[in-house]
Amino acid sequence: MKWIRLRVPALEESAACEAFHAYYPSIETSILIKLLSALDFHPLSINLLAQAAIQNEWSPQNLITAWDHQRATLLEAGDGKSQSLAVTIETSLNSPSFLKLGETVHHLLQIIAFLPQGISKTHLTAIFPGVSNIESCADAFCRQSLAYLNGDFITLLGPICLYMSSHYNQDTSLLRGIQSYYATHIRESHIVIAEYVNIEHVLIHWLRNTEGDTQAILNVLMTASWFSYILWHYVPLSVSLYPAISALNVHNTHDIRSWRNFFMQAKKSKILLRNKSSCLFQLSYLMHFVGQMEEAKKAYKEAQILALEVGDLDLLASHHWILAIYDSIQGNFLAAEELLHTALGYCSGLSGVFRLSRVTKTRIKLQMIIINLIKGRPDTLQSLPTFKQKYKQYNLYWINFYAGYLALQNNYLDLAKKCFEEIQANGAKKCFEEIQANDDEDNPWRWIKSILLAESADLEGDYTKSQTLQAQVLEVIERRTD
Repeated sequence: MKWIRLRVPALEESAACEAFHAYYPSIETSILIKLLSALDFHPLSINLLAQAAIQNEWSPQNLITAWDHQRATLLEAGDGKSQSLAVTIETSLNSPSFLKLGETVHHLLQIIAFLPQGISKTHLTAIFPGVSNIESCADAFCRQSLAYLNGDFITLLGPICLYMSSHYNQDTSLLRGIQSYYATHIRESHIVIAEYVNIEHVLIHWLRNTEGDTQAILNVLMTASWFSYILWHYVPLSVSLYPAISALNVHNTHDIRSWRNFFMQAKKSKILLRNKSSCLFQLSYLMHFVGQMEEAKKAYKEAQILALEVGDLDLLASHHWILAIYDSIQGNFLAAEELLHTALGYCSGLSGVFRLSRVTKTRIKLQMIIINLIKGRPDTLQSLPTFKQKYKQYNLYWINFYAGYLALQNNYLDLAKKCFEEIQANGAKKCFEEIQANDDEDNPWRWIKSILLAESADLEGDYTKSQTLQAQVLEVIERRTD
């Protein structure tokens, strides 16, 4: 007799609620939808959950409490083998088609269950380059209806995910492969944007399981720093990394413990402290940007303490400078000025080893001039020639940009034209080429370029070109929904 495999699809939301209400009618639909969506509206799981509620004579509140505390257990209890989700899954895993694929089957299922988004089918071989049958295993899951494709991601139904997570140890060699893959590709914005939920989940697990290994700690802190940086610059989103990073113990690693290697251990300890400080600084900018203000303040304060602990005042001053730039962009100039003055204060009355680098001090001074120009202080224009001569070897693009506009506002047309001409002569071309490479209509730098060129054209008497550029900017702004 030839057997035919029938696929049992997930139910529609209304059909799933109707099926559950047939057994257990005394629960509000809005509450029920939340429960059943966690099961991906899987028919057998709906049946098992309803049967458990009836057999235990639970009220709706008792059912919710039981679900929160023992999800996987509720889906295992059936009247017979055919009614047990556990038996159904184990029967599939012990079938000849899976057994011939070896242990990779179990390991890959655990990884897919562990990752909230599932795993990218496109990058499957790149993630696990040493596993020759990885794609065969993934295909087998889909054929057996244990997994399905959600866009590019291979993912599991909620009940199967719950079962795998509660019955199998997730800490496999494949998990280390996932960590290595994300660490290697963390600077690639398209991967971070597509898989940020997975990456954050992996990072939190990794941060909690470094086991005191120095290299593992350095790798995860570096990866977390870049993750925060990419999100901040491309897709600012709320994150939950702070508790795990804060709890990471970088003072007591197991690599070196002998007196003979005391100085080497001290050096490594400083490196770890400095990396944790940098990671917390970077995370604080992201959280500040997305409105996680309390956690952002805690992370920034902790990062300051760590920087002071290792005596790295240059690191501390550099991050004051970065935060000052962010405050300036948001128009919070008083906070920005306070940060910059504090940063400069670190270089006074200190021993030579703790002094700020020339680069850091210059960055701070340049940003202070920019703030004065943005705030419209005309006296800044008087000292501008001397300042520009002193720092002529640095990129003065934004100094000239804001000085030009301040000069325009105060009717110093010659000075304004000179500033704009210097921009065009000393790097505007390169800046504009970079803008052109990212020719996104919503890119504010593209607008700045158009506005700057319009003002330059106006100063040169080319009013037609100036009006055309201004009209283009206005057209883009009017099309924006926000």
